[in-house]
Amino acid sequence: MKVISCIKQVRNLDDILPYDWIVDEQKLGVNIAYANRIMNTYDEMALETMLQLCDADGDIESEAITIGNKNSESILRKALAIGVDNVVMIEKEPEAIEDPYYIASLLKAEISEQGDVDLILCGRQADNGNNGQTGQILAAMLGWPCITMVTDVEVQGNKFLISHLMSGGIEHISIQGPLVVCVTQLRNKYLRMASLMASMEAKKKQIKRKPAKKSAKEVNYILSSISIDNYENDCVFMEDTSEMSKAEQLLNLIAQQSQKGA
Repeated sequence: MKVISCIKQVRNLDDILPYDWIVDEQKLGVNIAYANRIMNTYDEMALETMLQLCDADGDIESEAITIGNKNSESILRKALAIGVDNVVMIEKEPEAIEDPYYIASLLKAEISEQGDVDLILCGRQADNGNNGQTGQILAAMLGWPCITMVTDVEVQGNKFLISHLMSGGIEHISIQGPLVVCVTQLRNKYLRMASLMASMEAKKKQIKRKPAKKSAKEVNYILSSISIDNYENDCVFMEDTSEMSKAEQLLNLIAQQSQKGA
């Protein structure tokens, strides 16, 4: 059985200073080039889910794929250090790729070449775009089923037991592969840490580099504008008076705000 986890390198948004969230009207973006590069949060959860599958079944072959350049090697080395068998880099400037359709087409071209793949795990969405579309588009291109908001995956014979979030709780689905799942984050689930020795050994391991296939248009949409919401924080102090209690004042304030929003 072969399982692939698609991972992406993004800028760490926690490094961005509040007053740096200024839109460049000409470039239609925000300058965050100084922020550190890290693995996308949801992709970490997908990677950990794959490794837990491997822990439970030693016959599973694991692989991590990313689209990027030399700067993207760090997340692949990290994947190797924590136990992934093979890693592949589709060589393309990551900063120039924002279209989920094009990203999915590059992944589809690589995965189709590999032959028998039973499961593909993607993060729910990327921290830098929050589109949440790549995994679903990839599944459509492959003609495979896709399950989103996944929290856990188990192997049961020749099928997968998928747990995913719904509005009323968690649903469990038994389904046969191949399929694509989009993994979301849980509070009690984190990507495992690599030991120092494993990190040093990972630097010596091979990263398979593949040229990006020219199988689709690089830009399938046009970004016309971008803006950042400016929120106003109001503070109201309430004290008991002879006419109204704090609770009554609060109820009146909520009613007034509801009328404004209506």
